[in-house]
Amino acid sequence: VNKVKTFCGQEEQLARLRRYLLDEPGVAKRPLFVRGLSGMGKTSLLAQCVAMTTEQWCPPSEGVSVVFRYLGTSAMSYHIGDLLLSLLDQLQLLYGLPVDEEATESSILLCRYFPQYLNSLCQGPLAPGSGRHLLLLLDSLDQLSPRDGAYSLAWLPRICPPGIRLVFSSVPATEIRFPPDCELLELVAAMPRDTALAALRKKLQRRNRRLQDSQERHLLDLFGMCPKPIYLKVLMREALTWTSFTEPRLPVGQPGDDCVQVIKTEYHKTGNKILHSNPRYQRYGELFVRSALGPLTYLSQVGSGIS
Repeated sequence: VNKVKTFCGQEEQLARLRRYLLDEPGVAKRPLFVRGLSGMGKTSLLAQCVAMTTEQWCPPSEGVSVVFRYLGTSAMSYHIGDLLLSLLDQLQLLYGLPVDEEATESSILLCRYFPQYLNSLCQGPLAPGSGRHLLLLLDSLDQLSPRDGAYSLAWLPRICPPGIRLVFSSVPATEIRFPPDCELLELVAAMPRDTALAALRKKLQRRNRRLQDSQERHLLDLFGMCPKPIYLKVLMREALTWTSFTEPRLPVGQPGDDCVQVIKTEYHKTGNKILHSNPRYQRYGELFVRSALGPLTYLSQVGSGIS
C-alpha cells in the first residue's frame, strides 16, 4: 500500500504492462521481465500495476485473479522451494485444482512441477471460454536464494499458457539466466524532475506539510545529482524533519557520487540521531554504549558464541 500512495509518473511503462496483461488474454505470450538497476522504481512500478489492475483496469466481476509477491521479504519468499509451494497452495485455493503431493517432496521436483501445474490450470479452470484469467507478478527475482537452481529460471514456462500472464522484476544480474527470447521492459531513464516534484508534494501533502520555495529548489537540485526514486525517498525523509526556517544546506552527495553510498551515509546519520536521542545515552554517553553493546559485538566476532 505504501508503495502506491505517492506514486507518480511512468505512464508509458504502466501502459506497456496493461497491454501485456490484458490484451488478447486467449493468446499465449512469453513472460515479461522488468529490469533495472537498484533504486530505479521496479517495486513501486509493479505495486502500482497491481493496484490499477484491481481498482481500475479489471473490475472484480471480470474473473481476473492477481497473485503478487515481494520476494526475499520473508522465509516463505526467499527459497525457491518454499516460494513455489506457497504459490501452489494459493492457486489450489483459488481454482480448486489439486496439487500432486509427491511433486512437493523436494525443491527440484517443485521446479519441474510448477510449469506443469500452470498448464493444467489452462486445461481446466482457466480453459478458453471460462472467462477466468490469472496474473502472477513476482518482484525482485534477485532477492531469491540461488540454491536449487532458482537463478536458472527452469521453474518458469518459456511460454505463458493462454489465460495466464507472468511478470517478474529484477536487477540485470549476470547470475540470472533470463530467457533470450523473453519480453523485456528496461528501466534505464532517470526520473524526470517534474515527476520528482509531484511525488515530493504528494508525500508532504499526506503529512500536512509544505516546503518553502527555496527549500524545494534546493532539494530538487540535490535530486538532480542522483535522479533515482530511492534517492528521492531519502531526501523526502530528510525534508519531513525541516521547519519553515530550516536553511536548505543539505550536504547530501555531490555530482558523480555513488548513489548507494550516499544513501548508506544518510541512513547511518538517521541511526545516529535515534541513538543520541536516547536519554540513557545522553546521561551515560560512550560508557553506556560500550557496556550495553560490547558483549554483542564480541559475540558477532567469535561467530560460534561462548562456551
